[in-house]
Amino acid sequence: MRILEIRRHAMRKKPGTHLNQAGVSLARSVGSIAAGYSQVFTSLKDRGYETAIAMGYSVDYQIKELGMLPESVSHEISWPCSFSEISNICSHKQLSNTFALEQANLWEKIVKQLPDNEKCLIISHGGILELGAVKLSAEESFEKWGGAIGYCEGLRFIYEDSKFYLDEVLRVDECDRLIHST
Repeated sequence: MRILEIRRHAMRKKPGTHLNQAGVSLARSVGSIAAGYSQVFTSLKDRGYETAIAMGYSVDYQIKELGMLPESVSHEISWPCSFSEISNICSHKQLSNTFALEQANLWEKIVKQLPDNEKCLIISHGGILELGAVKLSAEESFEKWGGAIGYCEGLRFIYEDSKFYLDEVLRVDECDRLIHST
């Protein structure tokens, strides 16, 4: 068994690329609860890397594809979307479906290289995270997963017998406390 936790980055000061103080504080709060990652992966974008650092984890690998949502796919999904909406879009839009499969395959490649009983963290971005997650899971209904992933929110999957199983949808409330809900 291996565990994949994928989270969205924290808040940044737009149009800048770096986290703002609220983003750093949120990532610290989430990082104080999250534990035990043997490897950490982020996109090349500053906000992804800085989120991992603010959570208290060094970054082992930065992967361009974790932060690259093609414009053509961005137009198809009109993010933010719920997981159910993303699943429906993937059923009807070939570009989104292909991109979602590519993300899921990348995440699976990352998890497969982990030793057994290890846990990794991926910091990615809105839209990218939801697309990959719907293709990673064998779920047929995503209603219980809820709406789009917010800052520092994410999902935890268990990888066992060459399959991914949703363990938890990780939500953050207004008080920056981690809520586990499915």
